[in-house]
Amino acid sequence: MRRRKRGHARTWLMVGLFALAGTAAQASDTYTPFDFPELSKTANEPVVLGPAGETFDFIRTGKQTCGKYLFAKLVVPAHVGPPPHVHHWTDEWFYAPNGGFVIYMGQNRYPDVAHAPGEGAPKDTLHIVKMRPKELFYGERYIVHGFSNVTDEPQELYLVWTPDTPDVSILPYFLKAGTIRDPNKPDQRPDFMSSIRLVSMAPDYGINQSASFWQYVEKVVEIDHGHHMPDNREKLLELLASKNDCRADGGGSQMKRVAVIGCGLGGAATTLMLQRTGFQVTAYEQAPAFTRLGAGIHLTPNVVKALAWPDIVSPLVAMACKPAAFVSRDAFTGDVIAELPLGHTVTEQFGAPYLTVHRGDFHALMVDALQPGTVQFDKRLQSVREDGDGIRLGFEDGSEVVADIVIGADGLSSVVRSTVCENAPPHFSGQVAFRALVDVDQLGEHCAQLNDLTKWWSDDRFIIAYYMNANRDQYYFVAGYPEESWPVGVQSLPASREEMMERFADFHPTARHVLAASREVRKWPLYERPAEAAWSKGRVVLLGDACHPMRPHMAQGAAMAIEDGAVLVRCLMAAGLKNWPLAYELYQQARHERVERVQGISSENSWMRTTPDPTWLFASDAWNVPLLGQHAH
Repeated sequence: MRRRKRGHARTWLMVGLFALAGTAAQASDTYTPFDFPELSKTANEPVVLGPAGETFDFIRTGKQTCGKYLFAKLVVPAHVGPPPHVHHWTDEWFYAPNGGFVIYMGQNRYPDVAHAPGEGAPKDTLHIVKMRPKELFYGERYIVHGFSNVTDEPQELYLVWTPDTPDVSILPYFLKAGTIRDPNKPDQRPDFMSSIRLVSMAPDYGINQSASFWQYVEKVVEIDHGHHMPDNREKLLELLASKNDCRADGGGSQMKRVAVIGCGLGGAATTLMLQRTGFQVTAYEQAPAFTRLGAGIHLTPNVVKALAWPDIVSPLVAMACKPAAFVSRDAFTGDVIAELPLGHTVTEQFGAPYLTVHRGDFHALMVDALQPGTVQFDKRLQSVREDGDGIRLGFEDGSEVVADIVIGADGLSSVVRSTVCENAPPHFSGQVAFRALVDVDQLGEHCAQLNDLTKWWSDDRFIIAYYMNANRDQYYFVAGYPEESWPVGVQSLPASREEMMERFADFHPTARHVLAASREVRKWPLYERPAEAAWSKGRVVLLGDACHPMRPHMAQGAAMAIEDGAVLVRCLMAAGLKNWPLAYELYQQARHERVERVQGISSENSWMRTTPDPTWLFASDAWNVPLLGQHAH
C-alpha cells in the first residue's frame, strides 16, 4: 500500500534565486551533444498544464514501451521550474534541445518516502549547472533534483522516466494533479488547486516534495559545465531503441510463450519480473504446494533493488529485521574482529536496506503477487525437446506443453541444465551445517547479549545467527563444520542437539546458548560447482544455482539468481523473444564476471572475517547496469 504523508501547497519556483546560474563561468571542457532520437507520438494521453502554465505532452508511455519508460516533451515558461523533489520509484533524464535551463542536483540519497530532506532527514548540498543546447543529464532515484528555465522565453525540455509499469508510473500523478488542457481554449490557465495537488498527492506516486526550497538545502554550489552531472546516455539509448511492441516479440512473430522451470526464490522473482514487464509466462514447479520452510535469508541492498516493485519491497521491508550492523566475533573469546554498519547507514549509501527475513515469508510475498494460475504445481520435468513449434516440455504426470523459450531456474539439481551442458553432479564441499530456529523467549538473559546479526569465526567452523522479523521474536542460526563425506543423494539428515553442542563445545558461551535454545535441528551438506562456460543452448537458458551454484557464506545465492532474472528480463525486453540468441548472449556477458567473483569469495568463506568495503556488491542495481560494454552503444 502506498504511504501518504501530509503535503503542503506549493507552486513551481520562480527562478530569481537562480539568476546566478546565468553568469556561470564558461568551462573549457568539451562536451558531446546528445542527438535525441526522433520518436513519433504514440500515446493517446491529453496535454497537461502544470501550475505555472508549463505543458506536458506525453509522447510515449509504459503502454507503448512495455513498462520501460515514460517520455514527455515540456514547454516551460520563462523563469519557472518545479520545487526540489525526490523520485523514489523512477530514474529520470533531462534533455534541453536549445539549452536555457539550469539543473540542480543533490549529493545525498533519501530512500525513505516518509521523510523528505529537512523533515527528519539531513539537509543537502545542491550543485547547479547551466544546460547547453542538446545537453543530457541523468538523475537517479532518491537524489534531490529539479530544473528551472533561466531565459526570458518559453523553452522546450524533454523528460524520460524509467520504469513506467502500472505500479510505479507517475503518469496518473500528472493527469490527476495537473489541469487537462482544452484545445479549444488557447488562453486556458491552470487550475489554482493543481499547485496544491502536485504536492499533496506526490507521496502516493513515490515523490517527495518540500514546502520550502530551504528544507532541502544547506548550501548551493554553482559548478562548471559538464562536471559532476552524469548523462547515462547508453542506458537511455538502450531504452529508446528497444522494441516497443508489448507482445514482447517486437511484433515480428507470434512468439510469446515463456516457461520457467522451478519456482523457488529465483524462479518466482523471474516469473514476476517477466509478468510485470508484459511477457506471457507460466512457472512449472515440481512441489505439490508451497510450504513455509523454516529458514532465514539475508537480502542485501543489491537484491532489494532488483525486486524493483513497491508492492513487493514495501511489505518486505515492513516484515523483515533491519540489522543495525553485521558483527563478526572470535569464536572463543567473543571479541569483535570486524563490524559493518547497516541500518540507516547502508540504506542512505546504497539506496536500499539490508534485511534478514524468513525465507518462506519472502517467497510467499512474490508468489502471491503473481496472477492466478501462473504457477502450475506438481510438475516434475522429465524431458526437454526442441522442434519446429518451439520447446516441448514433458512432465512425469504425462502432460506436455510447448514454449517459445525455457528458463531453467530449478536449482542445484537442475533437470533443465542437462540440455545446456554436461550434467555432472555438484561435488560435496567438505562442509556440513546445522540449521535451526530459536524462539527468543528461550534465550532468557542471554538475549540481551546478542547482536541483530552475528558471525562467530574459528579456523574451521562458524556460527552465524540473526533475527528474522521486525518484531525480533525469532532467531535463526547456521552452524558449519568440516565433514569428510556425505551420503550421495541425501538432501538433509536429522541431528541431535547433543551432537551439535559437542561439535561446538569450545565456542563462546553466548554462541553456545543460541545453539542450546534451538528447536528441532537438522544438518545439511554444502555443495559447490564452478560456473558453467555456457548458460544457454538453443532456446533454453539457465539462471541461479542451475548454472552457478555457490556456498552460502556471502548470503548471495538467491541474490545472484534474482539479479540474473532482472538482467535476463532486460535482455529479452531489449532484443525481443524472436531474438533470444542475442538476449542470451547479452545476459551471460553482463553477468558472468560478477557471478564468478561472488562465487570465489563465497567458496573461500572470507566475507566479513575482516570489515570489507561492500560498495562493489551493494551498490549494483540489476535494472541499470550496462548490458553492453562500458563504451558500447
